Amino acid sequence: MSLLNCVRPGDRVEITGVMRDDPAPMQIGDRGTVTRINPSSRLEPIQYFVDWDNGRSLILLSIDPFKVVTWEEP
Repeated sequence: MSLLNCVRPGDRVEITGVMRDDPAPMQIGDRGTVTRINPSSRLEPIQYFVDWDNGRSLILLSIDPFKVVTWEEP
């Protein structure tokens, strides 16, 4: 099972790479908390609704470069 399939509401996530297909991407290192998940069909990526620490509102897709982090991680 992929780590991306293990993301749950309440998890902290961090952007780890360039979001190439987004006209106003998050910056590498930006963090937020997953609030809800919209499951995907076989052809669509999973959508993660995130409350970003910087106040932005942007849905994270399972194909975006990110990782799950702990609250304590710097």
